[in-house]
Amino acid sequence: MGHPAMKAEQSVHAWRRATSDWEGQSSFAAMTASGAPGFSDSEARVQAGVAVFAGVNSSGKTRVLKALHDQVSGRDSRGLRAHWTGDQPGSSAYVDMFELLERQSRPAVSEKDLEAGLEQFSSVPFRASELREASYLIGREIDSVLVFELERTEAERDSYFTPTSGPYLFRPDTVPFFKVSSKGRVADSRSISRGELSALTLLWVLKQAQMGELLLMDEPDAFLSTVASERALNLIVNRANELKTPMAASSHSYLGLSKTPLKAQVLLTIGVDGESRLETPGDKGIWTALRVAPALGVLFVVEDRVAEALLQAILLETGYPYLSETRVVHVNGGADVLTAARYGRLGLPQVTIRAVNDGDLPGDAKSEPSLLEFPSPMSLGISPEATALKLVEELIDFEKSSREQLLRHLETTVGLDPHNRAQSCAEMLGLTVQEFVVRAWMMWFRSSTEGRAQLDMFGSVLSGVLPQRLTVDAASRGDS
Repeated sequence: MGHPAMKAEQSVHAWRRATSDWEGQSSFAAMTASGAPGFSDSEARVQAGVAVFAGVNSSGKTRVLKALHDQVSGRDSRGLRAHWTGDQPGSSAYVDMFELLERQSRPAVSEKDLEAGLEQFSSVPFRASELREASYLIGREIDSVLVFELERTEAERDSYFTPTSGPYLFRPDTVPFFKVSSKGRVADSRSISRGELSALTLLWVLKQAQMGELLLMDEPDAFLSTVASERALNLIVNRANELKTPMAASSHSYLGLSKTPLKAQVLLTIGVDGESRLETPGDKGIWTALRVAPALGVLFVVEDRVAEALLQAILLETGYPYLSETRVVHVNGGADVLTAARYGRLGLPQVTIRAVNDGDLPGDAKSEPSLLEFPSPMSLGISPEATALKLVEELIDFEKSSREQLLRHLETTVGLDPHNRAQSCAEMLGLTVQEFVVRAWMMWFRSSTEGRAQLDMFGSVLSGVLPQRLTVDAASRGDS
């Protein structure tokens, strides 16, 4: 189970092993609902050794996981079924992380017994590899962890209410108790944060995963930060790969899910009739299902506000499919645009960065692979403002009612800097310079054969600019 903190490329490799390169004898092929209470009849395709069920609270994630446990255990799954590539696993274990954490809030032994010394109870230390995982998941250096497995009686089990009971309890007679050392300071389950307790409990569960037994984890990222939630899924997929045994988890952590290949996800949505539905995710489906604003996936960097307005208009005109998770920002001149292009070449893990050249950068800079260039008439290689000024001279329908006045104004402003000249023409027409430039370019795109062809070519280039979550998904498929 040991591995160092996972870098972005290691996470991509782990997910590829759990999807396209899965080596286990069983993997998920689909999930169906047919006559299931609270569900409309539906089907979601999934092609992975690890399945992640995504949806808001009350969308049915827990019911699906419990149904999987029932199905594998030979009980009635009430219309919810998994379909498998290969053999169905022979056994399963269901873990409700909230129940397991609630169990730990009510120790199986008295405070007096704990104070007398935990040494009377058996303990298991984390190995070096498991300590690295704990440090990775918690986000700080952990020097040692001792796990004490305290026993509790049936009366103690029944002393508090929990919606999880019977066959859905994971090791019901046991309460894990952790003693943690970090940088010379010692703490235990009573004093560490809820998030740290959740992280250690997840690692304790994964230590017990068995080859051939389907492990089903209901919100294993409970109480974890968004970054730790992503790391929790990485550890789960890594453990499944090591055992070559399928696992499933539920989550509504947008960051972790945004890095999970689509073929490993099943979305649970709620219809207008109040019934849940299983869906195969599309590029935008995850954000709709979670009811959150998408994380930033693509960042376009341009030279100034005019270029920013123009690129935003072009993204809309070309129907760029990732607008909801895209931002266009302007920097402070061509040098900063070039710097952004070099960052884009590095392939940063959180966001795809592309710089867009106004057309007036030096020729050797244009070799940067992450540098795009605005389309322009006859490849003029000039700024958007200078291009707009040339276009308005040629576009006879541009501002028809003021055209003669505009042409005279163009004659009187010859010799001015293109930006100042465009600004002056815009003010004469009662427009901002951004409106003036965008209006000229859009008319060229829509009314000119050359403009339409240039726009189509640029749109084709834009279609290859994918958010990082889809770049990860493509890498997990082995796409080039």
